[in-house]
Amino acid sequence: MAIYISQVLQQYRESGMTAQSAPFSITYRKADGTWGSKLGVRRRAGAVALPPKKDLASIKHETKHAGKLYLIDAQNRPFEVFICLLERFNGQLINHSF
Repeated sequence: MAIYISQVLQQYRESGMTAQSAPFSITYRKADGTWGSKLGVRRRAGAVALPPKKDLASIKHETKHAGKLYLIDAQNRPFEVFICLLERFNGQLINHSF
């Protein structure tokens, strides 16, 4: 059974609302082409600090960080995953169509 990316993003947004938010598992492709998976991940609490848009360099920085999920693993280590590289969410294949 597959899950739509919109459902994944909704659950991601809800996961950082409280400290008791249910963790989830993900499988993803890393930037070097290898596969990775993590169990017990949650959305990183708080906003990721991005500088205000003042010049072309800051706009490039913001674009570079667009399309990422900001997460923490079960050991509270922060990491980032590009949305387009997600493969599975809680064991369900992700359909990136919607």
